[in-house]
Amino acid sequence: MTRRLPLLPTLLVLIAVPVMIGFGLWQLERREWKEALLAQLAANASASLLVLDRAPAEADGFRLARADCTALTPPAIAGAAPTVDGRDGFRHTARCTLPGGGTVLVSLGVGRDPMQTVAAPATRSFTGRLVPRTGEPAFLLVAERPAAGLVAEAPPGPDSLPNNHLSYAIQWFSFAATLAIVYLVYVRRRRG
Repeated sequence: MTRRLPLLPTLLVLIAVPVMIGFGLWQLERREWKEALLAQLAANASASLLVLDRAPAEADGFRLARADCTALTPPAIAGAAPTVDGRDGFRHTARCTLPGGGTVLVSLGVGRDPMQTVAAPATRSFTGRLVPRTGEPAFLLVAERPAAGLVAEAPPGPDSLPNNHLSYAIQWFSFAATLAIVYLVYVRRRRG
């Protein structure tokens, strides 16, 4: 007499293993996408100065850019950031409205004290590196010259973006293989 396979564990494994393999394949696709993005960003790091008259495009990440703001919001603290001398502090930002429409967030510099207030800068023209970010606006311009009382923020580069999609893919494939092996051992012991 042969025993039938257990219904619920079999269904779960038949669903989970292909899903995990799919996630692994998706991570391999993301790895190719990230490598192309990093190559574009590395090329942008040595590109000529971009004068922003409108909101930057995704392909403008890590370019040296200048923003001549038509309006600038008062400075506010927007999280932690490293300084050019390697210390951590609090990033002070202002929202810059560009002449042709759109906005960028400008890092005015980094302060050590979270209670520090920073006066609005006398200038509305900022030069620095454009950094892609989540949220609105989609770019942060890390100003080369800090506002009075602040230290310049360390300029980020493409090497600050992780590219660990291969390790994620290997993890998903390992999860799928482990689940399949555990299921086979379970079925074999149940029959034995």
